[in-house]
Amino acid sequence: MRVSKVASLVLVTLLFMGCSPNSYEDYRKKGDALVKSIAQDLQSVRSKEDLAKEIGPIKKKMKKLCALMIESSDYSEKHPDFHLKMDKNTLYSDQLQYELLRVCEIEGCRKALEDVQADMLDKIDAYLRKVKRKKLSKSSYYQN
Repeated sequence: MRVSKVASLVLVTLLFMGCSPNSYEDYRKKGDALVKSIAQDLQSVRSKEDLAKEIGPIKKKMKKLCALMIESSDYSEKHPDFHLKMDKNTLYSDQLQYELLRVCEIEGCRKALEDVQADMLDKIDAYLRKVKRKKLSKSSYYQN
């Protein structure tokens, strides 16, 4: 189910945003603002027609969130002092998860949300495959 995957990705995003004190706050604030904004956009959705009106801004913000996730992960790879911090403050991601699940229950909305999320999931999957290949090539380099 793609909705739970996106909700999980949102939670993972918040975890990826943990870093050195200066950068941690920057990534955290940007991520929280995007997640909160997407949740607010979804709050106004009561029908398939409402979602059709909101889908453009939601898709744009999800793309930004995806880019931020990748950027924060790249930063963490380049800066060994970038440590993940577990933050129990998941208010915005909980709100987003709730709204995603609620909107998916509206007739005709699940498919539209899945289509929006598919691009985001594909980009994150491609990024994770790239990182894995890079790590494998580094480990094989050191073994030789």
